[in-house]
Amino acid sequence: MAGPERRIFPVVPKRLGVSWTLVPLLLVAMTSAATASPTPAEEGKAISGMCAACHGERGIAVDTLYPDLAGQNYQYLVHALESFKDGQRPNDIMHAMTADLSQTQINDLAAYYSAIRPVADTQK
Repeated sequence: MAGPERRIFPVVPKRLGVSWTLVPLLLVAMTSAATASPTPAEEGKAISGMCAACHGERGIAVDTLYPDLAGQNYQYLVHALESFKDGQRPNDIMHAMTADLSQTQINDLAAYYSAIRPVADTQK
């Protein structure tokens, strides 16, 4: 005579509507979402504080002396930051601001500013 069937998961009453085969998948999904790495744009936002004094908190410059960064083309921003950093584009302030940036940080800043939808600022 065969013994009772062994179950890996406990029996759940059907009225609860839970399929125990889905529980491990749900746990993996919840864990993955909770530990997801920040996007490059989120990383860029986290380090953009040094830019805000001139270019504004959301990439809209505080003065017409400085360009708006919000909505700029990603490749343009990467090239501009690299050019300031290596001195090909002379500007003492921007050279100093970019001198210690890694390539990843340059890419992250470009991702952040290029992702912002520019909003017209009529108070300039």
